[in-house]
Amino acid sequence: MANGITFQVLKYEPSIGAPDDVLLKAVMTGDYATAQGGTVINLNPSAFADPNGVGVLGEPLNPPVTPPSIESCQLANGVYAELTPGTTLVNSTITLWDSEGSEFGNAAYPVGTLVVKLPLR
Repeated sequence: MANGITFQVLKYEPSIGAPDDVLLKAVMTGDYATAQGGTVINLNPSAFADPNGVGVLGEPLNPPVTPPSIESCQLANGVYAELTPGTTLVNSTITLWDSEGSEFGNAAYPVGTLVVKLPLR
């Protein structure tokens, strides 16, 4: 099984008119590895899976003025996530932390829901 985090489009905000943001559900597979500065993620819209069939709007090539952020984090055992914007949309990172404030150990990604907000402007 491949390790990593990919994204599925959940919805656009606002839902009417030209959206300002897209909310993305993280799909985590495999194992999280510590001491790598987090898992490198690809936030380029062309990489998103879109199970809702609404299509990916906007193709920002560089990070927008407002950086991406964690919108919601509900992971098992109090694990929380930190998103560090990269220099481009393809090299941001997500680091996982346990409830005691230490980096999450070398183990399978925790179950739960992680939602990222990506500004489109």
